[in-house]
Amino acid sequence: MSFPIGHPNRRIVQRSRFAEPCVVDIGRGHTVQGILRQLDPYGARVRLLQRIGSSIETIAIVTKDGTEIFGTTVWQSEDVVGIQRCTKSETILVRPTSV
Repeated sequence: MSFPIGHPNRRIVQRSRFAEPCVVDIGRGHTVQGILRQLDPYGARVRLLQRIGSSIETIAIVTKDGTEIFGTTVWQSEDVVGIQRCTKSETILVRPTSV
């Protein structure tokens, strides 16, 4: 009998897990409500609360306390998006203004 082999955790910094409401700018002037599920200095995971119908390349997130997170999409599965953080200048987006 063989057992599945787990993949080692390759993260340098452990991600913080939480559920914080946010506004997600998905580009082309569209914003959607979301829940920020994980965050670390290198990336994030956000669940979108609305269907968007297409893949996202760059993303901007504004949390309820005004924190801005910019990134590029690494993976997307239905309404959950994995993000690699980058600087604001590396994303060409119109920022959301409120949560």
